[in-house]
Amino acid sequence: MKKIIRFILLFTLALAAQSIFSDVSTPITDIREPETPSMNGWLNRYVAKEPTRIAEKWSREKLARVLLKQFFEHFKSADAGSKHRIEEFKIHEVRIFDVDKSDPERSNNCDYGVHATYSVRTTIWNFSDWRAGNGHEASGNWMRNKGEFFGVYKKDSDHCLKRIGTGW
Repeated sequence: MKKIIRFILLFTLALAAQSIFSDVSTPITDIREPETPSMNGWLNRYVAKEPTRIAEKWSREKLARVLLKQFFEHFKSADAGSKHRIEEFKIHEVRIFDVDKSDPERSNNCDYGVHATYSVRTTIWNFSDWRAGNGHEASGNWMRNKGEFFGVYKKDSDHCLKRIGTGW
């Protein structure tokens, strides 16, 4: 008899909770603590940028390297969150390529593309998102030789870097 009463009580509580939350107009996901710029789409939230008046004087490769350095420096800061924070990074190779700007979808709305190979040393190992994708694990919390595509585009008075991912 006690089991039946307990079941009915739990069932009633579950129904009550469901009706309470179904009337809420804000999704439950919006009730979490505020996100840092790098959480949920963690790599896409931070935008590295350089003023156009400065960037115009540089080669495309130099601009890409400056923007990539800013991008990775961001993940050394507390804003990155513990799961995404890195201790250090090394940019190994930067290759620039043209995109077909007449096709915005294909060009990712970028002026040109960048492929970078890099290594990062994470602050934590087991749960770090840097372990996903390509590259290989090395001692000392390093992920070596990761490869990624980025795009450079102009917005207002800045040249900006956009993370595209492992495939363009």
